[in-house]
Amino acid sequence: MNGREGWHSLQSITFLFSLLLFGVGFYSAPCRGVESNLSELIKSGQFEQAYNDAQDLRAEQEGDPDFDFLYGLAALESGKSGEAVFAFERVILQQPWNHRAHLELARTYYQLRDFDAARNEFDLVLNQNPPASVAVRIKSFISDIQQREAQLQRRYLLQFDTLMGYDSNINSATENREVFLPIFGQVPLNESSRAVGDEYYEYTLALSFEKWRHKTQKYFLALDFKNRDNLSSQDYDLLNANLRGGIAWEWQHYGLSLPLSLKKIWLNQQDYRDDLALGLEWKKTVGSNTLFSLVTQWGPQRYNTKEQTIRDANVAMLGLNVQFNGLALRSMVQSTVYYAAEKVIDQQYELHSRDYSGLRLQWNSKITSRHRLSVLLGAQFSQYLGENPFFIKTRQDIYQDLSLQWHWQLSKRWRYSTQFDTAMNQSNISLYEYRRNQFSLAASFAWDK
Repeated sequence: MNGREGWHSLQSITFLFSLLLFGVGFYSAPCRGVESNLSELIKSGQFEQAYNDAQDLRAEQEGDPDFDFLYGLAALESGKSGEAVFAFERVILQQPWNHRAHLELARTYYQLRDFDAARNEFDLVLNQNPPASVAVRIKSFISDIQQREAQLQRRYLLQFDTLMGYDSNINSATENREVFLPIFGQVPLNESSRAVGDEYYEYTLALSFEKWRHKTQKYFLALDFKNRDNLSSQDYDLLNANLRGGIAWEWQHYGLSLPLSLKKIWLNQQDYRDDLALGLEWKKTVGSNTLFSLVTQWGPQRYNTKEQTIRDANVAMLGLNVQFNGLALRSMVQSTVYYAAEKVIDQQYELHSRDYSGLRLQWNSKITSRHRLSVLLGAQFSQYLGENPFFIKTRQDIYQDLSLQWHWQLSKRWRYSTQFDTAMNQSNISLYEYRRNQFSLAASFAWDK
């Protein structure tokens, strides 16, 4: 379970538990005067307003158990769990028998992932023989705490994908038979410089591991291999190896990670390119359905063949991602915008330097419990920085792509997929204009522990 899924699970459980807030007489809190106004705001779900009003009243009312209890509820539901802890603790100092305050303090500790403290508070209330419905909810919390504590140890994931398909343009080349050069006029292109279509098969093996150091900090490591063999042509066979690791922190509404990744590419069984990237990723959840994340990375990109070393570059990237969950048709929508700069080391070959920016949109819908549909749209604009001496102009590209995916979860471990991709690259230099269509069928196996 990743951090976002874990947070949504936590939110679902706390929502059930929040039904205890009102309507259970065993835990009802007296309200009078200013407290009655706060209580009405909380009952109507206006938690931010209740919190703001409570802030205005703190100087006069702080220390009153009734006020502190409502202040704690407003703070908790507004995402100020730290303030909620102090408020509930003030109530318990004066009213150690106030089981409702103990319950809300337990719920606050739970959201802060302080599971030991949460369990102590839950156990204290259970020992007082609360109503059966309350006891059931408390036990569900304790059961979830036990599962989460087990997850704080280690998690392993193994995944294997195999697919076969057809690619209309394995070399991303133009379909034109000739191009125009200002100096030479129309120049014919040989077969290797034009689009080549082929059938292919591909497999991916991925291994990942994460270890929680404590409640908010974990280490992660992932390794994957992806091999693609074209049946008729070996010139564009690809093998990728990726190693990614780092450290991450996760709090109630925020997350931060520092990943380091190394990617190695072999083309036609020859060592082709190495990429190294150091990243910084920040994320924030808003409510239970929205996730914002900001990603930046920098690293060298090095080619390992004599002909391509002129393209050695340093790459910097900045991206913003927004994800909305729980929409109609049990769907998720995700949008990403990004900007990157790829600067060659040798300034003589500035024509290979470029700035590029793009937008990606993704829609996922769980049609049934076993079937899921995904649609991805993307567009990227690239501006090269140096003039191409053969075409006597500076290159500009607009790349657009569309992907349609259908997934069938056959069992817990096995999944079948089919995918269609279409892409088009438009350029002010005809040599770089192309279209590409791909269709594939895949089977995937996943195991985790």
